[in-house]
Amino acid sequence: MNIPWEIAKISFYLLLVLGLIYLLAYFLKNNISRSGKGKQIKVIEQVYLSPKKSLALITVHNTIFLISNSNEKVSVLKTWDSKDFPELKDEMVKRASFKEYFQQIINDNRRGSDD
Repeated sequence: MNIPWEIAKISFYLLLVLGLIYLLAYFLKNNISRSGKGKQIKVIEQVYLSPKKSLALITVHNTIFLISNSNEKVSVLKTWDSKDFPELKDEMVKRASFKEYFQQIINDNRRGSDD
């Protein structure tokens, strides 16, 4: 039994698994968290102030709301018309859902597609 070889193999597989976990967490954090949208309501951004308190910027039809969330209540702090934020509309168009992003990766890496 070659102990240094076995330690090297275990170290390699450990680093491989940790790397895959890191990549999965990175993609989930960046893509899933942005997919908080429905047909009528879209979450533009959410900032956590403490473990159970947050601020959320959402859009409903053509109105943007700043909402505070806590255990006790949800309240609207301020509202704007979407015309006041033209850059948000461009940002929302650029964002693709995780499903679309994943499908793009699958299509790009399919065997025989470039052969």
